[in-house]
This record gives sequence, C-alpha cells and structure tokens, in this order.
Amino acid sequence: MLLSLSGAAAGLQAWATLDESSGDVAGADAHRSLAEALSSAAARGVEQAFATHARALREAAPADLAPGLAGIDTAFAGWLGGDAEALFQAEEAWITEAMSDRLERLPTALRLSLLSDGVALHDAALVERPDPQTLDHLIGLLEQVFAAFRSDDARPTHCRLHLDPRLSRFAGRLAVALRQRYDVFGQPADLQRAKTLLDGTLGLTHPSAPDFPAWKLEAAVLMGYEGPDSLEQVATQLSEVAAAEPPGTSLRVRALELRGRAAWTGHLASLQAPSPSWLDVATEAFQRALAEAEPVPPEVRAGLATALLARYIERGSLDDVVSATNTMIEPGAGSVAARLLDALEPEVSRRASDLVDLGVEALRRLTGDPEARAVAERLHGLAGAVVEPASGLEPDRRLDVRISLLRAAVALDDGPALSRRSNELAVALYERFVARGNRTDLDVALDAARTAVNQPGIDKLDRATAWSSVGALLLLYYETYGDLEALSAAVAASLDAVGESGEAPPEQRVRTLSNSIAALRMRAQRLPDGEDLATARRMAEEAVSLAVGTDPETLAAALSIRASVRDDLWKRSSDLADLEAAMLDWRQVLALDAPIQRGVASLNLGMALLRLGDDGEAIEESIRLLCVAVRHLERTLPNRVYAANQLAAAVQRRALRRGSESVRSSELRRAARWSARAVRWASNSSPEAQLRVAWDWGHRAAAVEDWESAATAYGAAIGALRDLVEGNRAVSAKENWLAEGFGVATRAAQALTRCGRAEEAVMALERARGLLLLDSLSRGSQSAALAGVGFEVVASAMTQPLLYLVPAPGDGLGLLIDPAGRNVTTVELAGLSEEAVGGRARALHMAATGASANPKAWQRTLDRIGAWLGEAISPAVAALPPGRLTVVPTGALAFLPVHAARTVAGEWSFVGKHVVEYAPTALSVVTARRQPTPAGPSTVLAIVDPHPTSEPALPFAAAEAAVAVAAAGADGALLLPGTQATLDAVLEALPTHRTVHIACHGRADLFRPSASGVVLRDDAMLTVERLAGMDLSAVRLAVLSACETGVPGAGAPDEVIALGSTFFAAGVDGVISSLWQVPDLSTLILVTLLYGQPTLGQDPAAALADAQDQMRDATNVELRNRLRRMRADGRVPDAAHRLLDAELSALEPDGRDFGGTDAWAGFVFTGHTSTAL
Repeated sequence: MLLSLSGAAAGLQAWATLDESSGDVAGADAHRSLAEALSSAAARGVEQAFATHARALREAAPADLAPGLAGIDTAFAGWLGGDAEALFQAEEAWITEAMSDRLERLPTALRLSLLSDGVALHDAALVERPDPQTLDHLIGLLEQVFAAFRSDDARPTHCRLHLDPRLSRFAGRLAVALRQRYDVFGQPADLQRAKTLLDGTLGLTHPSAPDFPAWKLEAAVLMGYEGPDSLEQVATQLSEVAAAEPPGTSLRVRALELRGRAAWTGHLASLQAPSPSWLDVATEAFQRALAEAEPVPPEVRAGLATALLARYIERGSLDDVVSATNTMIEPGAGSVAARLLDALEPEVSRRASDLVDLGVEALRRLTGDPEARAVAERLHGLAGAVVEPASGLEPDRRLDVRISLLRAAVALDDGPALSRRSNELAVALYERFVARGNRTDLDVALDAARTAVNQPGIDKLDRATAWSSVGALLLLYYETYGDLEALSAAVAASLDAVGESGEAPPEQRVRTLSNSIAALRMRAQRLPDGEDLATARRMAEEAVSLAVGTDPETLAAALSIRASVRDDLWKRSSDLADLEAAMLDWRQVLALDAPIQRGVASLNLGMALLRLGDDGEAIEESIRLLCVAVRHLERTLPNRVYAANQLAAAVQRRALRRGSESVRSSELRRAARWSARAVRWASNSSPEAQLRVAWDWGHRAAAVEDWESAATAYGAAIGALRDLVEGNRAVSAKENWLAEGFGVATRAAQALTRCGRAEEAVMALERARGLLLLDSLSRGSQSAALAGVGFEVVASAMTQPLLYLVPAPGDGLGLLIDPAGRNVTTVELAGLSEEAVGGRARALHMAATGASANPKAWQRTLDRIGAWLGEAISPAVAALPPGRLTVVPTGALAFLPVHAARTVAGEWSFVGKHVVEYAPTALSVVTARRQPTPAGPSTVLAIVDPHPTSEPALPFAAAEAAVAVAAAGADGALLLPGTQATLDAVLEALPTHRTVHIACHGRADLFRPSASGVVLRDDAMLTVERLAGMDLSAVRLAVLSACETGVPGAGAPDEVIALGSTFFAAGVDGVISSLWQVPDLSTLILVTLLYGQPTLGQDPAAALADAQDQMRDATNVELRNRLRRMRADGRVPDAAHRLLDAELSALEPDGRDFGGTDAWAGFVFTGHTSTAL
C-alpha cells in the first residue's frame, strides 16, 4: 500500500510540473496538493490528510457535480485507510463519471486534476489487484481522456491542447497500458497502437521535459518486441536513458535492468553463433542496477546470477561462480530459487550441476524461507532421478549432478531430513574422491557427515550411521594424507558410532563395528603402547557372533576383521597361536560364497603364509593366493597395490631359495617387475601406499643392480614423500613422514649416479631434503619454490663450489658442483657408507652424554671421528679448489663436525684451506638469497642467562653479552638479561635487530626436533615450533651461544630440523650454532675472538673460521696476550677482559687448553654471506 501511495504521489508531482510548463498554475497547485496529501497520509492519518484536497475539489466543482465527486473522494480516502474494496468501488465510480458529458462543464484545471487522480487511482489498483479487468478499466479511462483532449478545432479554445505537454503524458501512459495488455493477451493490435501512441508522445514531448526519459525507455521496450535484429539498438537506447538519469533513481535502475534483459535476449538469440559481448553487456547492466537499487528487485538479482552463470559456462571463470553465488544469497529469494528450479528440471541431463552450484545451492541463508523446504524436496527428488542410467548422463557426470543436487537440498533442509541427506552427500563425495582424488571432495564430505551428526531430533540409528561416516572419512583422510590428528579423530568418531548402534540390525551393527576396528588397528600400528588392540579384539568377537546366521558376505566381513586383529596381535606378541587363528579365519572366508571378501582374504592369507619363514610349500601357496588377490582386487586399488607388492616379496623369497644363480637372478628380476607394477598402480592411490611400494621396488631393483629401475622407484618415493609432507598441517605429522622417508634421497642419488645422471642426482637430493626448511623460506609453499627449478638454476646461483657428502648403502659418494663450469664431479667414497656414518653418529652422541663425567673419553671420540672422516672423504677433498666452500652433509653426517676432519697423519681436511659454510640444501641458500635483507641500523639484541629457570646459572653469559653489545658500536643494543628475558619480550624484539646473540641454556630433542630450543625465564622455551612462520629477514647474523642449537632430529636428519636452521628458515642470512654441549669458558673465548674479528661485518663465516684457528693454534699465554691487544684496541670491554684474564692466568701458560676439538669445533656457520651487518 505504501509503495502505491509513494508511486501515485510521485506521478502527481510530475503532473504538477507539466501544469506549470503549460502555464496552468491552478492545475499545478491542485496536483501538488493531492501529492502532498498522499505523501503525508501515513504520518497524518488518511482522513485528515485527504480532507484539504477533497474540500477544495468540491468547492471548485459545479453544484450538481459536487456530491458525486465527494463520493469518489470518500472512497479514495477509504482506500488510503486500508479498505481495498473502497478502492475498487472508487474505480467503478470513476469510469462512470469519466464517461459523463458533464465532465466537460468543469474548468480545464479541475478537469485535468480529476482525470489525473483517476489515472493514479487505477495505477494503485493495478498494484493491489493486477488482473485484466483493472487493466481494461485503466485503458478505458485513458482512451476517454485522450479523446477528450486531442486536437479538434470545433471544440472550445481551452480544449485545444495538441501542443500541451499534458496530452503527451496521457498518450504515453495509454501506450504503456496497451503494451501491458499485450503481454497478457498477446493481441497484435494492442502492440501496434502502443507503438503509434508512443511515437506521437515522443514527438509531442520536449527532450528536456521530465517525462521524456520514461517515454524513451518505453520506446526501447517496445522496440525489443520486434525481434533479435533490433536488440543492439534497444540496448543503446536504454543506455542513453540510464546515462541521462541521476544515480539511484527508479527510472535509471529500470533502464539498467531492461538493458540487461535485452542483452540477455541477445545472448540467447546468438547461442548458435555465441557472442560473448552480449554476456558482458548483460552482466555490466545488471551489476550497475544491483549497485544502485534500493531495495533490489528480485528480478535484478536473478538476472545478474543467470548472466554470470552463462558466462561461467562459456569461459570457465570461477570468479563468475563466486559472484553469482554471492548475488543469490539473500533472504527472501526463495521465489527466485523456485523459478530457477523450474528451468532446471528439463535441463537435468545437461547442465544441472552448473545451474545448481550457481543458483539454488547458494541459498544457504534461506533457513526461514517458507519455500525452502519445498525446493529441497524437489532437489532431492532430482538427485534420486539422476542416479538411474535412464537419466541419459555418463556415470561420472551422473555423480557430479547428483552431488550438486544433494548439496542444494542440504543447504535448504534442517532436522532429521538434513541429517539423512547430509549423510547421502558425504557418501557421494566419498565415491568421487576415491575415483578422482580431489581433496576438496574429501573435505566437503567430512563437513557433510559432521552436519549429519549434529542435527537435533534424529534417532540413534541415523546418528550411528552419521558417526560411522565421519569415522570412515577421517580414516581415509589419514590413509591418504598421513594426518595423525585425523587418525585419532577417526577412532573417537567410530567409537561414538558403536555406542549409538546398540539396537541396530546385525548387518548394520557388524559394519559399524568393522569401521571402528579398522580405525583402532590403524592407531595401534602408530601408537603400539595403547589399549586399542584389546578393544578391537573384543569388538571383533562381537561382530562374528552377530554375523552368524546372516548372509555370507556379512559373516565373511566379520571373520576377515577378526583375522586382521589376530594378525596384529601376533605381530605384537609373536605368539604363533594368534597367527594360526588368523589364518583359520581367512580360510573360512575363502570357503564361503562371498566374492566381495575373497580378494582381501586371499591377500591377507598370502601375506600370513610368508611370515611362516622359508617353508617352500608356504611360499608357493602364498604366491598362488596373492595372484588370486591381484585378479580379484582389480577395482579395489589400495589393496591391489599391496597385493602386487606382497607378491613381489613372495617371489623374492622364493628366488633366494634357488640354487642356480641364473634362476635366482631371473626370479629377482620378476620380483622387481611386480614391484614396478605396484608402483604404477599406486600412482592413483594414496601417497602413503606410493611411498612404501616405491621403497620396496627401489630396494629390489638395487639388489640386482638394475640402477635405472631403482632410480625410477626412488624418484616415485620422493614424490610421494613430498605429497605427504605437503598434505599434513601438523608439524609433528610432517616430521613422522619425513622420518619414514629418511634415506630415500641418498639412495636416489646413488642410483642416478650409477646411471651416469649426476645432475639429476643433485636435484634428487634437493627435492627430498630440507622440505620443511624450504617451505618456510618460500613462505609456505615448497612446491612453488621447486617449480621450474632444475640443475642449471641451482648451479648458476652458486657463487662458490658446493660439496654434497652422501652416505649410501655400501659405498658413499661426493658430488662437487663447480659454479664456473656449472658441472658436477662425482667422487666415489668407499668408506662413507650409511652403516659407518650411523655408527659414528651414535658414538658421538653416547660420548657427548658422558662428556662432563669423562672428558678425556669425549675428546678421544671426537679425535677418532675426525680422523675417520678425514680418511673417508679424502678423495672428495682432493678434488676441491682452494677457497670458500659450501658443504651439504646428508644423512647422519649432519651430527658430525665435518669441518674438523683430518687424516690419520694429522693433516686437516679443511682447516687453513677453506672457509666452510654449511647449508641444509643448495636450494635453501638460493631461495634465501632471493629474499632481500631490509636496510636498518646495526643494532644488537642480547638475551642473557634468563632466570628464574630450573637450569644452573651461566657465569660467563653476561661477559658474552657485553662483548656482543660492544660490537654494535654507536648504533646501540637491546639487552634482555635475567628476569627480562621472557618469551613475549624475546619474540617481540627478535625481528627488529641486525644481530641476535643468545647466551643461555639450550636443549635438543632428538625425537621431537620441533620442541628443541633455548630456555628463557620461568622455563619458557623458544622452540623450533614457536619460531616457525616468523619473519626475521631483518636479522643479518644470529649467534646461538647455547648447547646443541645445531643438532637435528634423529628420525629425519636430512631435514636438519634444529634451532639454528629454523633461524635461517625465518630469514636470517647466517646462523652460528652448536653441535654439542659447549664448555662455558671456551665459548666465551670463541665469542670474544669472533666479535673482535675485523671481517665479522662483511663475512661472518670467515670471522668464525679465523676465531677457531686462533683458539686451536694458540697456547694459553698467547691467547691471553691476544685478548690484551684486543682490549687495547677497544674490541673487548673492560669487565669481559678482566674475567677472561683472570681465568687464563690460572692456567699453565704453555698449555693448549682450548686447542682440542671439543673447545673450538662445536660451533658451525650455516647460511650465506650477502650484505654488511
């Protein structure tokens, strides 16, 4: 009603303007009076607002007309008050009065006022009752008005209004009414007369008149009825109308909407020869209308969504889908959704998923819309229809459409219906994920299953089904991506399903128990100390007892799951009775008529037979069963992969029993071929399966010296390892997979080198090592950092020779990159085997643990390791040119002081010949160099002996800090000693200083390296995990003067996950860190010599080497004299010098207390040198 009032008032105001342009002041006043009455009706009350106008109308009319006019006004006032019937009575009265000859006796102004009132009244009636009768009444009135005022010289002068602009208003409104009636009845005569009238209206209306844009818009609308050939002209004319109107006006919005519709019509007309420009015109027009309209008509919103959808279908831009979705998400758009659905049903065999994804599925906010439930029911029905082959869709497309329709239905549902449909959606998405491996499907499936669980009002069986789906999806998430958090969540969800399914039918209860057992078994493999296997065993017994008497497949499934639990128990206890019981269950499965379970039972029984040892008959039966498994599991990809891999193991076992060398070799090659098939099939399976079968293939190929196959296998393992690391969000899960893949890089490098592919060997090392480090350096995407990077890029980016030291099975190797020639020299290192390096690393760790109790044994161990290293790597050292050198120690070499290697004869391998910079990988250095170091003052942050902590005080830490602060000079420093060294203060200060010096206790966690770090106040830890993701690119040098800050994790030393490498990953150019628990006094001496080196600002690696040379070669008195000279030069603060002098003066002058490897070799430089401090 209010919309009708405002529209009528606006029309009367426009009429008043026309009166003034015609010189009819009285008419203008009358129309303005009525417009004001309508505008103020809501505020003043209808009767009072209208009284003034009605009184003036009666006073101006002849006496015999006044009663009739008063009756009309009373009816009009009643309608304004909400009496709809009064409106229609007034409409009938107007028709009667308008046709009366008495109307001509009225003065022109009053007559025009009454007729315009009548037109406004009928416009309002059309809003309230848009039926053909009302439209006929309006056309009749307008015909009478137009006939009365058209040009006729026989009439009185005051009736000659052919040049009066008010005449054009009547003619134009009549044209609009005739076009509206044409839309209803389709009479060509109405359309033709509308065009004739509108042409005359435009001819009678001055371009500056207020009504001119409206008639031009209507003319464009009428032109659109002429067919596609006129659409371009229509669109142009509508654009001109919109451009002439101020932004936000209803006329402008209407013009933009109509321009969009005209362009859409043009698009439809050009589908045989697509014209993308029409889509762009339609989209742009609807977008402008949407931006300016207030409120937005649903037709504008639907028009824009439809145009965006069409553009998406033609061009594939996801931005258009997003924009269209956002356009349609609007409360109250249910009617638009229903109209879209009307168009969708006949199209379900073609573009249903596109239409649904765009329009209906987007209506997530329509929870309260009364039409939402009906739309959801229709969508669900369509989803069921497309499952049938008769729908005419290909199977893949059928699944896509069904998922889209289910997603749409879920978006509009709630309660139990939503729970069931969400679970259906989860199952469908699971099927598509298994078929295509798109992670988004798995994520959405998991969300849908959780939605199913969380709906109120659902019964226990539905909730059990939903929990079971959640558990199965989480388990699949773990199996595919190795996410350990998902595994624990899968166990919890599956146990909830078991709890809810107590009253379920036996078949459903068995399925629920089986899902829970699978999750428990999986977690038991990862966390063997828990009670998961015991719980799984109880559930398995229940499943078998429930399955007795059901169908063969249900019983076979229950027996299979119990056998698997018994097999797991045997692996843990080695009790042969458990293995024999498991084999008995699998044999029972094979005896049942259960084809679905036959393949898995054959696989498991074949694997069990292999565990019996080298029994020839068992091996032969295993091979036969595994061949059956490969055939039966063709459609169950993961199990088929495992079957092929186990078949390879069985053939290999049989080969080792052959007496003939040629037969043995042939069998081993056959085993390798089965491994190759397993890897090929695994390419469409989970990365975990790919990693394991590729490992096995590589080992089998290497065993027969098939190095090409071994290289291919280890390459596949590297790809799977990278996928597992990228696919996990938790750092601990990444570390676990890296530990499982430890050694694949060195084996790949060995195989590629044996094939003469040294450059590829370098890149294999780069692609499988330091993945977490590279991920941090490339700010979250190691894939992006590796994209397009080949050997040429690495070699050209190096500014000095780079030496990879690669321990491998049997013999190790060295790979030397010469940046000048950009080539690789391969050096065989016979003594650098994996076994030998691992043994030395363990010996160093054991000796370091008892160093304080037995320092001489610690020193002897270091000396022997250094001598062994010198001999093992001597062929590679001999190939080095003198000068600077980057060393990449791989495998367990990361624990050893390679820079302190020397031969048995006592000759140092690197000391005095090379400045050694360590690097986790070459790519990490290349990537770090690409990150510019921000300019800034050379300030120092010194973190000194935090307390209180559970660690003892560090008596020399304050002196270290004083030396570091003195090196900052005039640029200043920030000191965080003792109680000020809180975790928050340190984290806040770290990114803003050029040099960071940390003098406190350090802890290396060999088995959880992300927890390694330094101890701050109140035992808070600045750990690897806490630093991950920080931006420390402003820091030029970090000196980590604490114990074990450079010690990596034992599980995956190739990752070099340590505090020092984490600083480097955070953007620090160079890091000095420690490989063991460094003595306090020798650390103070080394730090003092380091900060006193004139080369420190430009070359911290050289400064460290010089400081270590001075410690190693000097007697105690020579060190004392050197420090005195540095004090005189101002390079050592007074307090630090006094402390050092007092300590050195107490030692034997000619002794070399700091010349041992334990004193000077514990610190290493990692990173690169780029700019001055």
